[in-house]
Amino acid sequence: MQGRTRLAALAAAFVALALALPASASARDAHLDPAFGDGGWVTTTIPGEGSLAYAGIVLRNGKTAVAGQAFDDNGNSQIVVARYRRDGTPDPGFGEDGVFTSSFPEADGPFLATSIAQPRNSRKLVIGGGYGQGSMLALRLTHGGRLDGSFGSDGPGKTVVPAGGIGQSLMVNPFDGSILLGGSNANANGRPMVVARLQPDGTPDTGYGTGGQAQILFWNPTLAASAGVSAMYPTPAGGMVGFGHLDYIGSDGHGSAGIFKLTPTGQLVQRYGTAGHTEVDFELKTGVPAFWFPCAMGVDGTGRVTVTGDGTGNTGSALLTTRLTPGGVPDPTFGRAGTGTVMTEGLPDGDFTTCGATGTANDGLIAGVGSTLVHLTARGARRSAFGPGGMVEIAQPQNVAVNAVARVESHRGPDSRRIVVAGSAGNDIYVARYLVPPPR
Repeated sequence: MQGRTRLAALAAAFVALALALPASASARDAHLDPAFGDGGWVTTTIPGEGSLAYAGIVLRNGKTAVAGQAFDDNGNSQIVVARYRRDGTPDPGFGEDGVFTSSFPEADGPFLATSIAQPRNSRKLVIGGGYGQGSMLALRLTHGGRLDGSFGSDGPGKTVVPAGGIGQSLMVNPFDGSILLGGSNANANGRPMVVARLQPDGTPDTGYGTGGQAQILFWNPTLAASAGVSAMYPTPAGGMVGFGHLDYIGSDGHGSAGIFKLTPTGQLVQRYGTAGHTEVDFELKTGVPAFWFPCAMGVDGTGRVTVTGDGTGNTGSALLTTRLTPGGVPDPTFGRAGTGTVMTEGLPDGDFTTCGATGTANDGLIAGVGSTLVHLTARGARRSAFGPGGMVEIAQPQNVAVNAVARVESHRGPDSRRIVVAGSAGNDIYVARYLVPPPR
């Protein structure tokens, strides 16, 4: 009897010890979701020389859609959009065996898709990208993955907007269904950022900005040029906030982020930042500006904007991240120095000009750069429960480059435990789903 009592006490002690262990000791790092694809990931081969995804979203029904480019060995390219079922298998009800591929005239190319969105209360997809080198393109696909004949002003399913550059971002306004395309004008000094608005049916909205386009230039055009509008998010008043990479090719070659805010009619919101805009760069310990390719943005529920991307830190390649307050000034609560900037050292070498990011349930950020995923908390610290040093390195398949990160939505709202990443693996489209440790 005494032995049983001693065993019971010992068992109780083990239970108490297990309960007392820190959550990180029992929780797994972020890992591939075995219920998706081939052990968490899937690759899609498009006939030709190669293909990749530049954008990806998780649809309201739980399926995943990605958009990008397929190209042949002669340099010709077409837009490709793929849709996957919840388990990661190609969706046979979309396009041809789960894939839509455009068939635009090669002489008008190249063609590519850089962004994808699903309008509210619709099963259709809106795609943004480039039609040739000097025009932005908007496509709308039916639920079955065909060009939507009820959309567009330049043929069934498409609208072409001459802007001096391709479309690099797209936003569907949740208030009125209008569509914004973001890019840049390479024909003007300094390459101004461009935002064009379309009506829900794809026809240009000539009442927006000047003749349907807003052109933004708030840097010295002799010293710097923009790389376009990389991302856009709607604001509660029906306007938008966006950002782009500013390349100081006319001086020391460093990069900075230009963030701006527009009214519903395409005018700068004067009370945001400095007359509607803010520019952020990083300074190294040596006192020189850091090389930085800001390429992804997130906006939290309070209107704080976070911009991130690959760059050169004090010890090598790093993830450089900044956050602005809702008023457009550096957020002193982000990072330790009170500057609103965080430098996450330790990324593998590589100057990646494209990346992806998504906000988390606790106003943090998960970013994907190259083959590395990084989780930052709301204050900019690395989340150790995500992986060693707050990072996860994608080892399989080989040669992965992440261009998009999206949070999974459920019928109850955002699912803080799952993310989808998309990009390329060698010459194939790459899509994976990860399980993220739950917030503490």
